[in-house]
Amino acid sequence: VLLKSVAKNVAQRYMDAIIQCGGSAELESLGGGDSSLSLEPIASSETTFFVCPKCQYEEEMPAGSTHEQCPKCGLVVSEWEAQKKEEAAKERALRKQLREKQKTGAGEESPKSQESPGSSENQVDADVQDSEEVQDGEEDKHAELERLKKQQLDLMKDLGMKRPGRFWKIFEKYPLPISGALGAVLVALTVFVVDQVGRYQASQADTAQRSAPVSEEAQLIAPAIAAAVQLQQNGNQQLVSELASTTVLMHGTGVSTHEEIVSSAQQMMKGVNPENFIAVASRSARPGAMTKPGPEGQEAVRINMGTLGGIRGIAGIEEFDTDVIESMAPPLLAHGHEQVLATLARKVQAPDPLDPTVMTTVDVIEDMDGSMIVDLMKELSRDQEWDRFLALNVDEFLDVGLMDQASALIDRMGNRVTRVESLGNYMITLLEGDPDMSLKAEMSRVYSEINAIEDADSRAAALLSVGLRLGDAGYGGEPAESMSRVRSMIQQARSSSDKSRISSRLALAHLDQGETGPALALLQSAMTHASQESDQSDRIAAFARVAQRYYDARNATLATEILSEAQILAATRLEPEDRSRAFGEIAIAQGYMGDMAGALISIENAATGVAEQQLLVKLAEFMIGLERYFEAQSVMARLTDSIGFNRLDIRLITALHYAGEEEQVRLRLESAFFNANRIDEPTERGIVLSQFGRLARRAGLNDRAELLFEAARMQSDVLEGRKRSLNMGLLGLEQSRALMPYSSQETMFSVEEAIVKDPISTEILATERIVENLMPAAVKALVEPEPEY
Repeated sequence: VLLKSVAKNVAQRYMDAIIQCGGSAELESLGGGDSSLSLEPIASSETTFFVCPKCQYEEEMPAGSTHEQCPKCGLVVSEWEAQKKEEAAKERALRKQLREKQKTGAGEESPKSQESPGSSENQVDADVQDSEEVQDGEEDKHAELERLKKQQLDLMKDLGMKRPGRFWKIFEKYPLPISGALGAVLVALTVFVVDQVGRYQASQADTAQRSAPVSEEAQLIAPAIAAAVQLQQNGNQQLVSELASTTVLMHGTGVSTHEEIVSSAQQMMKGVNPENFIAVASRSARPGAMTKPGPEGQEAVRINMGTLGGIRGIAGIEEFDTDVIESMAPPLLAHGHEQVLATLARKVQAPDPLDPTVMTTVDVIEDMDGSMIVDLMKELSRDQEWDRFLALNVDEFLDVGLMDQASALIDRMGNRVTRVESLGNYMITLLEGDPDMSLKAEMSRVYSEINAIEDADSRAAALLSVGLRLGDAGYGGEPAESMSRVRSMIQQARSSSDKSRISSRLALAHLDQGETGPALALLQSAMTHASQESDQSDRIAAFARVAQRYYDARNATLATEILSEAQILAATRLEPEDRSRAFGEIAIAQGYMGDMAGALISIENAATGVAEQQLLVKLAEFMIGLERYFEAQSVMARLTDSIGFNRLDIRLITALHYAGEEEQVRLRLESAFFNANRIDEPTERGIVLSQFGRLARRAGLNDRAELLFEAARMQSDVLEGRKRSLNMGLLGLEQSRALMPYSSQETMFSVEEAIVKDPISTEILATERIVENLMPAAVKALVEPEPEY
């Protein structure tokens, strides 16, 4: 009797709990109605053990029953016992013959001659007695083994331990390979475990019932562990181990170690201390499937923690800071005009000139002092299209062997990444003429340019690209020297994130050389460095970039798993602003991996309004940089930000032109007027139109270029002050780089403000000198002729 004089519903709950814990019970009325019910345990029947004498298979069975044939190895027990008896008899007879032979050889009489008439019968009786003793010994052994097994079960029951299950027997057979699987299973199903424990505890009515064993929750994990075992047996040990390690690393400090996870899982599978397994699961658990509350009354949102459908429906922020957007995917090729456009679009609060006590909204460009204007104009030297034009003509010089002219033209490039790429072409051409030539001086130029690149990942990518190309060209010491320098970059990197990005870049270089061992070690090191970022949002961003390198290494499974886990962590652990940044990083990584639908969903989770447009622009810019023009256009079609769209259109037309897609260039330039007229502000509209004019001229569409330049001039006519000078100055620069020096000079006559005119005039003069002194004759033939007066 466990409980007396209780209500029927209370007794029913206790009986259900006992049954769930593996026991058996029944309700018995005491004759006093529902309030006098009690719980009476059902006595368990006596059991015995069957133990196979051959394979040691064991099974608990009802008393008095046994197996005639072993279920595991098929041994027929009766035949085995008969065989053992026969073998024992033969062995005794053989020993007897040996003893007789020894006595005969020593001169003794044969035992048979000395036997009395009744001795033969006595010997047979002795043999039978020996056989019976052997049989009794075997039976005693089995009985003793069965008794020990029964004693072990009784002891485990007294200690509150469950008897070992079939999953533990599988684990005993495959102890080491399954260890990695356990870690993956534990973390991947932690939410499920914790949820089941919560449901169990919530259903208990009082303290006594809550203190009952909860091993049922651990048993719910068993099918998943069986699946993990199956993965191991199918040869997927490496995959499961990588998934386990990655998941633990992404959760950062404070989670259980891999060893602790495995140890607690081993105990749970034995039936020992399942509460330890639940405790480890709780520490390693993903948070509840809810976001954190957002600003301005945004409520927490339940998210999809499953494997289908992904996460969606999260409210994002309304605007990103410029530096946050730029950090998501630093462009390899900066463009000074974009800096000017971004500055023109910004507004600030400043005192009203007529009443200093009143604050008014003004354009940033109007509030900048002279030195700030000069610094902004210097950005125009980093002209993406002009550098591509110079690089094209460097290749023309190299094709005809004019090495000095090519070298001089390389020095005039503003973008260091483009300059390094052209230097690589230059050195390869030198090697074609003399394979044994030393390139120390040229490599010094490369190192100098690379050290000046701001972004660590871009530095490593540029150096590895040069080294791999020189190695393919047969230059001694490469790519080993470049890879060694990149390894030094890892040591010198300031942040864990930079160490992670450079390590993953170097891993791909090793993989390109067929060195899979170092590549795997570097990728694992990259994940370790990423996990050392103390800030959760920085850690997610670092892992999102490592995922891209795993994708490059053709491990799409792990890359996808990293991004899936990153989404869950971002959605459940980060505050709205950090969460939005993390989803922006994830969107860039998904776009890189070709999951454009997933990237757009992540952008919806990250941002709304202006911030959504910022992320779309960044994603499209990233796709253009990867030369994936169709995907870039699909993202651009979603833009409502007119300035962002036109800025991307200029980049896209530039890329298409130098990729030889002239028909696409012509079609996009035909819609240039319409696209530029979507911009509200005349200043920005005029700058965009003048850039379209330069591209039309570069594509040989001179008539359209004239129309675009004239439209840009008309926008300047409605402006005044600094904005007018800036518009006209940039128009003059575009004409100069479109090989129209005379039109450029005429335009610059109308620029009045010196702090704008002087730096732009310097750029125009440098452009004209390059065209006149360093360009091939074919380019000079395209220069605008001097007008007749």
